Amino acid sequence: MAKQTNAFQKLIHHIHEKIENTNANVTEEAVLLEKNIESPVKRKIDVLIEKEVNGNIAKIAVECRDRAAKDDIEWIDCLIGKYRNLDVHKVIAVSNKGFSKSAFLKAKANGIDLKTIEEAFQIDFGDEFHQLGLIYISHIFKQEKLSMSFNPPLKKIPSLKALVYHNGLEIGDLDGLANFCFEECPKKKLIPYFKRNMLNLFKTKADTERRVLIENTIPIRELYIEADGVKHFINSITFTLIGIPTTQDIKVKHLTYEGALITEGVFDIEEMKEIHTAWIAQLPKNREARVFVKSKPGKIKK
Repeated sequence: MAKQTNAFQKLIHHIHEKIENTNANVTEEAVLLEKNIESPVKRKIDVLIEKEVNGNIAKIAVECRDRAAKDDIEWIDCLIGKYRNLDVHKVIAVSNKGFSKSAFLKAKANGIDLKTIEEAFQIDFGDEFHQLGLIYISHIFKQEKLSMSFNPPLKKIPSLKALVYHNGLEIGDLDGLANFCFEECPKKKLIPYFKRNMLNLFKTKADTERRVLIENTIPIRELYIEADGVKHFINSITFTLIGIPTTQDIKVKHLTYEGALITEGVFDIEEMKEIHTAWIAQLPKNREARVFVKSKPGKIKK
């Protein structure tokens, strides 16, 4: 493997040296199980660096390659596929000859750091776990699909103009019912959903730029439509929503205060006309990081 050459042996030594007093562990030729497939597969990693951060084990993978020419997009494609189902938080790919332009673009879009062997020697691997970043994410949700369940089932999909009844009284049409349910249920549940699932949805910067698919089913009671003289009661309405993201990188600076690691960033959101200052503080001997945000009216001067 590439790391067995003299240059990569020196890189391994450099990594060990930089994490020596950080409570992190380094494993060469580490093995992780690929998840989310029917039969988990063992995958080898050139170098795996692990450290407990906020009660969880954070993992950084370092992949090394020693070739006669620049590494191209094919290797990046292989790494994207390899790490899609591996529990790794960051991937650093190191090449002794550098990378092609297409490799850089593909890696950047998928959250993989590319380094030459010389650049890798400049990394303070002990600080890699502390380099928290801030990003502002906003989503516009569009309805991708709408489906309804009836009892008894209908032979064909009804028109949204079909009238809806309750105890023999007309209360509107299916279109109006669907719009009412959307406003009252999926739309109001989106923010709580994102708060509950933030860490699962957005593990890397690349994840923040992907579209989000959300499905929400709303049970319906005692409402029905009529078709061919038969009452068909509405059991539920299911909404499939696509979240189209826009992101804003926030410039940050990293500080230490009495042992706490602090990441600070200042940003504004045009439509809100406010300046926000955010701090993420990882307290010493504490399993959790704390987030503080202060807002005031105004706009950052460019």
